[in-house]
Amino acid sequence: MLCSVLPIPVLFIFRKNRKLVNKLLIIMFVFIFLALFELPLTQFEGHRYNVIGYRDPEVILQDSGIHIMAVSIINIYFSDDEKEIRENYRDEDLYSFIKITNKDVYMSKLNWFRSVLGLYKSEFDRMRENVFHYLGDDIEVINEFLQREDMEGDSAGLALGVIAQIDKGELENGVQVGITGTLEKDGVTKRVSAIEEKLMIAEKNDLAHFILPQENLAEAEEAKEKHLLKIELHPVCHINEAIDVINQLNNKDKL
Repeated sequence: MLCSVLPIPVLFIFRKNRKLVNKLLIIMFVFIFLALFELPLTQFEGHRYNVIGYRDPEVILQDSGIHIMAVSIINIYFSDDEKEIRENYRDEDLYSFIKITNKDVYMSKLNWFRSVLGLYKSEFDRMRENVFHYLGDDIEVINEFLQREDMEGDSAGLALGVIAQIDKGELENGVQVGITGTLEKDGVTKRVSAIEEKLMIAEKNDLAHFILPQENLAEAEEAKEKHLLKIELHPVCHINEAIDVINQLNNKDKL
């Protein structure tokens, strides 16, 4: 920051020399840019881990049976002692510790600065845009969810699309189902993160069925075998396939 203000006295002294003044202004703006990039973001330098923890499955439409599967993300600063971290959060179920790399720190800084300039959309913002585009309708329960400010990620998209069909009366469901997956503008669902942890949460809440992106199936099968889970997996590539799964489960339940 000091370097960004040093040219000011020089600008005053040589204010009649336009070429020099222009060069100094450019130098000053470059230093200001670097200062803005570094100084407010010192918190990123102390970021050590992202810890994935338990989060209750959420039913935002009463009696829909659709559980939005998510996890909690705890940012750990200035501590590399996993035992100490677990002790500090002993009242919470902590599943995975993800080490923050220098690349992660740099990308966090860059994305923060891009967001300040209006050049970056978070995963949640992109999900909001995709869901609104796909649905095309104004659905109150969906609007309320997408207006939250404490949410991250895009893995609720597929569940929101299914919930919208139930809210509109175009789909009926009497089976308790956990769902995770993105929802693209064309209805396609793509890979999401924290599948292993979401499956463990679903099992803990006695959910017998779990709809997930086809791209996550191998990871989910590995997690199911690793933790001896009983939950039934239903991989899909498109929201229409998720709707078909729900119809099949309900028809099976009536037999």
